[in-house]
Amino acid sequence: MPAKNHKQWLADPPLQPGEWVDSRVYSDPRIFEDELKNIFRRTWIPVCHESELPNLYDFRTTASRSSYAAVPTTKCARFSTCARIAA
Repeated sequence: MPAKNHKQWLADPPLQPGEWVDSRVYSDPRIFEDELKNIFRRTWIPVCHESELPNLYDFRTTASRSSYAAVPTTKCARFSTCARIAA
């Protein structure tokens, strides 16, 4: 594929509207915050598989942007989830 110059990179592709993804979805902070709010904070995100916590009091932690979670094994329940969500 031949190299593109700056003007070619900025030009819209020769496709109909809706047939391509605007490159702002990769770099616009407002779009990123909207995706966090409307997609990622509203869905379950797997942290680990039960086989990764075979012993009592084993735990796993994870972070995703402004959300933090810990998954410990306890005496009362095989798994419990402790999450701190920063707004």
